[in-house]
Amino acid sequence: MGDVSPKPIDDDESICRFVFSTQDRQRDPLRAKPEAFLPGRDGETSVSRVYGLDESAILELGKLARGTRPESLKGYAILTASEVPRADLRLRVDEPPLRHAVIYGWPEDKSKRILAAIDLAQASTMRLVA
Repeated sequence: MGDVSPKPIDDDESICRFVFSTQDRQRDPLRAKPEAFLPGRDGETSVSRVYGLDESAILELGKLARGTRPESLKGYAILTASEVPRADLRLRVDEPPLRHAVIYGWPEDKSKRILAAIDLAQASTMRLVA
């Protein structure tokens, strides 16, 4: 059998953070709020690799990411993978599920975590789900 390892993440690759709460997005400018990027209890932020996908395929990934959450998918914040190290964070493939990755290396200091999340949010473009 051939190697089925996922391809490493390129700097110019698009990644997205799915948003399930209207509180995690702002309207003017349309962008994810920094809180949408903050890590979970495991110290990581879940993202999806969306290079080469059209919007309907991205939305399908969002439905999978939703899992058993009661909230529906509200949208997604899309950015380039190169923005992650610019925020002094790291990105790695974390499959399964397919195309899953995580942002990790978040600082222990809360104010530094928030600044990194602000950097990611400002680099993102929010797409709303109708």
